[in-house]
Amino acid sequence: MSRRQIQKRSFWVSFILALSSGASHANDAENSKVCAPLLDDLFAPRIAQEIEMQFQKAWAKVGAKDGERLAADLIRRYSEPHRAYHSLAHIRDCLQKVDAYLAADPKLAKFRPDLVIAFLFHDAIYESSARVPAIDNERESANLFLRHAAGMKPEVVVNVEKLI
Repeated sequence: MSRRQIQKRSFWVSFILALSSGASHANDAENSKVCAPLLDDLFAPRIAQEIEMQFQKAWAKVGAKDGERLAADLIRRYSEPHRAYHSLAHIRDCLQKVDAYLAADPKLAKFRPDLVIAFLFHDAIYESSARVPAIDNERESANLFLRHAAGMKPEVVVNVEKLI
């Protein structure tokens, strides 16, 4: 990272933190709506790296191959400019909720790889509803998963497809 990029990042972090910390409680929700997307954009490379690492670990754990290339493709898909909600930040939030849920019931931890994979694929295909004819994003995302599911245990394939 260049010195200029570091200065620019430092400025935005300081600016966002000043906005959010100087707010009264009445304005916290509004500031959060403004600051969260800016922080997500600022830290997008870090978010992508974390998600990519989690995906590759889950993908390998279920016995699948070619996780690096597929992870990069999924990260690219969730980084497409037309995605306002179904983005890397959305995936990060979903995975955090998965971890909180699994922490409450450790017996379910064995399903984490299935859940990580399902969340990464659940909107891998995302076309707006303005397209005619409209496509079923979830079905197409499940089909994308199935094209890459070679080598997985059949029960994992069934679980993940249902979750998508």
